[in-house]
Amino acid sequence: MTIVKRKANLIPYLAKDGEIYFYLSHRSKNAKQFPDHWSFWGGKIEDGETPEQAMLREIKEELDYTPNNIPTFCRMLECCKPNDPPKNYHYLGQFYDSMPNEKHIFYTEVGKDFENQIQIKESQGGQFFTLPQIESEPKITEEDKAVIRFLVPQISSDRQKARNGADSHAKNNLQKH
Repeated sequence: MTIVKRKANLIPYLAKDGEIYFYLSHRSKNAKQFPDHWSFWGGKIEDGETPEQAMLREIKEELDYTPNNIPTFCRMLECCKPNDPPKNYHYLGQFYDSMPNEKHIFYTEVGKDFENQIQIKESQGGQFFTLPQIESEPKITEEDKAVIRFLVPQISSDRQKARNGADSHAKNNLQKH
């Protein structure tokens, strides 16, 4: 299988009031692909770069931001056999052509002051969206909607594990006193 495009993206998210908000980029009106659409931050993996290095470089270029912690990571392949994706990849569906595109999706939780910590350099702007808002937004591609649908249960699971770990830690501290 020949990979046509390799991309690394970061999806910052905010958990607030029982909702998950995803911070998306508003692509420029003269972008080569999907002008004036909402999409993920990041871009092409250059020769010799790891996906993480590419994501960090792209996010620094686009948002003048460096995540405080190493974000959670998953790999997705846009086009492959639905029931037989390569190991550690998730099949998203065939969206645009028959050639496979490899996406390395990083996602990280950000604080309520995230927009004050960034300086947008390479888009019209950014905005937080909930899943229902994403689903109804015509200027978000079906591919990106599929990624978000995939991530919602992942993020919920990550947050539950973190809460359980915090609860366990608090319980251990109480037992010591």
